[in-house]
Amino acid sequence: MGSILWLASYPKSGNTWLRAFLANFLSGAKTPFPINQLSDFTASDIRAGYFEEVARRPLNELDDAALHQLRPRVHRYLANLRPDTTLVKTHNALIAYDDVSTITPEVTAGAIYILRNPLDVAISYSHHMAVSLDDAVDALCNPENYTVTANRSVFQILGTWQDHVFSWVRAPGLTIQVVRYEDLLDDPATHFRAVTSFLGLNPSRPELARAIKFASFGELKGQEKSGGFRERSEVNPSFFREGKHDGWREVLSDDQVKRIVEVNHLAMERFGYLPDGM
Repeated sequence: MGSILWLASYPKSGNTWLRAFLANFLSGAKTPFPINQLSDFTASDIRAGYFEEVARRPLNELDDAALHQLRPRVHRYLANLRPDTTLVKTHNALIAYDDVSTITPEVTAGAIYILRNPLDVAISYSHHMAVSLDDAVDALCNPENYTVTANRSVFQILGTWQDHVFSWVRAPGLTIQVVRYEDLLDDPATHFRAVTSFLGLNPSRPELARAIKFASFGELKGQEKSGGFRERSEVNPSFFREGKHDGWREVLSDDQVKRIVEVNHLAMERFGYLPDGM
């Protein structure tokens, strides 16, 4: 049996960037890896087709309770897609729900968890979901936050940003590499190398530099502009926006910042995201 390496994050935290880097690096691509083939390179734990394959029934015959009970079987299916390790993207918090874990331990080899300042996540979440900034802030502060089953995707359990982060980084017995989005932006060579080291690999400087270049924000945004991106939300004209950090300082109100900090203070403090004086 193979196993799963989870590529986990709260939505809009850099998961696609991480996947693009891994696709360019692990494939040894000599030209930039096509973004519309990322979903072929890495699986997703919410793709409806996997659930239909395991259940032998169409999605419209499966309610959320049935879909959730199928997760362990779907995870075993994903683990066996490759003889060694399958890379699987997830935005699910790592929790037990109705006595079924969102992540199945016995087929899990480990996880790379990428996190991003929730103050910046709120802005990207607002654009991606086509909701107001206030609604995005509410989502990051809502312990019951989840996405619904729709558009060939199975529902995901998110919770607050802090709940999500701690569910992964504090998971007992999980082999995990934690990466901050901001560190990847500020020093990609160092922090993407840490990702490859976690995978037990030691690329040459040119190999690493090529993968970083091919997964750069400008490259990804350029590919989307010229050929679209099939993972883009149907309610948003583009997936890749600005690719920077600390944009919240110019966008969020004092009240919005305060609301996010009040609910997510502990995790923000641990990972260096608390604004000065808070």
